[in-house]
Amino acid sequence: MDIGANGSCQVTRSSIGVNLGTVNKAEFKGKTTVAGAAQTFSIPVFCSTPADIRIGFFGVTADPGIGDALALAQVVGAASGVGIKLSYGNNSAPAPSAGTPIKINEASNLPVLKHITASSAATAENINFSARYVQTGDRVTPGRANGLATFALEYN
Repeated sequence: MDIGANGSCQVTRSSIGVNLGTVNKAEFKGKTTVAGAAQTFSIPVFCSTPADIRIGFFGVTADPGIGDALALAQVVGAASGVGIKLSYGNNSAPAPSAGTPIKINEASNLPVLKHITASSAATAENINFSARYVQTGDRVTPGRANGLATFALEYN
């Protein structure tokens, strides 16, 4: 018996930055409320053979009880009481509806986001997401609000 894989998929950029801008702390109205405009971003993917794509996001969560919020980087002058919420973007079916929260560190049961037929970096297809700030603590204190997530691409 032979078990193997045919084809491979790649992203065209190794790092994707998302600028969430400046948000007034008065926009936060309590734990789990979001503030500021959702900022869209895309992960461009191409595959040597057509494939169904799933993507998981991994990182430090802001609060164990809020599994869909990334923690802010702990640096001098960092804001507190705030995290970054990731959501699915505007992708065609069978992907989850735009705005559906993404569970951080979820490695199984990931939904199919897109069937990719692009076979080169020049024709890569975008898989869309959004990010925005979310209140994770009882109080918000102003400061730098940067975060980091790693994504993993699963395909078949």
